Amino acid sequence: MRVGRTVVYQESHCGKMCKLVMVTILVVAFFVGVPIYGFMQELERRNMTEAFVEAAQVVEPLTSDRNPSFSNNQKLVHVHSKDLRPASVLADADFGLHFNNAWQVQRKVEYCQWQETSTEETIGRSNGKDIKRVKYYYVKSWHSHRIPSLLFNQPAAHHNPLRNPFPARDWNVNGGQIGDYYVNEALVKRMKPFTLKQYSREEFPRAFVNSNAYQQHFTYTKDGYFYGSYQKSNFERVAKLFGEYLEGSLLDFQIGDLFNICEAGDIRVRFYTVEPTEMSVLAQQSNAVGHLQEYIAHNQYKVGLLYAGKHTSDELITLEKNAQWWIVFGSRLLLLFWALMVTLILPPLEKSSITDRLLTSVFLAGFVLSSFWLVLWGNTFIASLTFAGCMFGLYTLSAPAFALYSAQRRTNSHQPPNVPGTSEKQATS
Repeated sequence: MRVGRTVVYQESHCGKMCKLVMVTILVVAFFVGVPIYGFMQELERRNMTEAFVEAAQVVEPLTSDRNPSFSNNQKLVHVHSKDLRPASVLADADFGLHFNNAWQVQRKVEYCQWQETSTEETIGRSNGKDIKRVKYYYVKSWHSHRIPSLLFNQPAAHHNPLRNPFPARDWNVNGGQIGDYYVNEALVKRMKPFTLKQYSREEFPRAFVNSNAYQQHFTYTKDGYFYGSYQKSNFERVAKLFGEYLEGSLLDFQIGDLFNICEAGDIRVRFYTVEPTEMSVLAQQSNAVGHLQEYIAHNQYKVGLLYAGKHTSDELITLEKNAQWWIVFGSRLLLLFWALMVTLILPPLEKSSITDRLLTSVFLAGFVLSSFWLVLWGNTFIASLTFAGCMFGLYTLSAPAFALYSAQRRTNSHQPPNVPGTSEKQATS
């Protein structure tokens, strides 16, 4: 980390108003968006569960991956096979790589970039305006996106080259054979999981030395990385020195400069593939020759599960539900944080203890979540019990605070205005 400059400035009315507008937009987006996002995730969970219950009842387990039967036409079938043949060979011409057995390939790119952060404090007022002191910090690390540095406080000393010769990209075959069954592109895109592609010295592709990546100074390193060091031109070096001179950072040497993990502008690339040796599939047989497609349940939810390895239909459903559960769990944690923020900004709860606020936020999150469940699942025992318990907890904790706040408001509204000079006249008499 590098420590930047400390700047003292007088905040203008326009700047203060712009900050207020931006903060207002973000706050409104947060308090409106989080419940909507939580409801959508609960809806997805409900639809998935209903579709999987239906799938478990109608699935036809197949004992062989050979000779598709006409009797299974339009049925949901479960098939397992070790005979996997993608319809084509995926390749990355930029790196000279071919993925002979891959169904999907992801090229993930990371950029070494400076990131600017700052701390701000008010140190006084002058002419009705706040005087601010801002201290800047810079951290250089790997990011999945590029960071423009033009508006940094010290853009020359912390310049981020925005080169992107090989952007992140995904490939997939448009179909392929699983035994005698054929899966379409929609099912291919559902295949899981992705694994990191690494090469040993013996199997490293020789075509890489003729690729565009090699010509741009990329080399293969350990852990599956193709590393491209940023090569500065003479013009860039002179321009950087001139810019540092103008901003006063030319001689700004810090101890952190000795411990560089990378240079700004460096790029590293990794490849992730889906290339299983055996596959289990839960999908609909769409014709007599064994073409497989997504199964559409009665609630219009699409079911198409493809996982590497040998799994029963119940195991496939469990794997998919477990993967989606973590998304739902994250949305519920976000809803709890949302409830905590609500308790912090409500005026009636200002004088409540930390424990009461935490409990109120838990009950509020539970109240909102159970409301979602009542809407989506109906009047189930768990939803009704959670709703009633959280409602009782909210009333017990917050009702006294709201009543006290209302009484104080009424008392303040009935007090006569404090007219200047009144207290002096009363004291004289």
